[in-house]
Amino acid sequence: MTRNKKIGDLGENLVKDYLLSLGYEIIAQKWHCPWGEIDLIATQPGWLVFVEVKTRSVLNWDEGGLLAISSAKQRKLRLTAQAFLEDYNDRGSASRFDVALVEHKQGNYQIVTYLAGAFDASFDS
Repeated sequence: MTRNKKIGDLGENLVKDYLLSLGYEIIAQKWHCPWGEIDLIATQPGWLVFVEVKTRSVLNWDEGGLLAISSAKQRKLRLTAQAFLEDYNDRGSASRFDVALVEHKQGNYQIVTYLAGAFDASFDS
């Protein structure tokens, strides 16, 4: 396992634990299809939540870290989410895309930002 993959996995697990502590149910982690991968897929009452986790070292962010989620990356996430939805049975929930920004320094990880509904969840773009 590469160092960056290990760092990313630790960030994802931190966010997973955070969501579980808030009462979310994690239904998939590292779900992938030919379009790409979604880090976490969770549910909470009325919502199906696709979560993109970005883990970086301290001071290695653009302003707010959101430039890591480019419009091209958003499009890939939407296509991947559509593929997931084709097989997902619960059609009563609205979907949204959340972004979690995690910092690490010397083995310590912390969520610095969690943005619910971080970008448009319409699947027609």
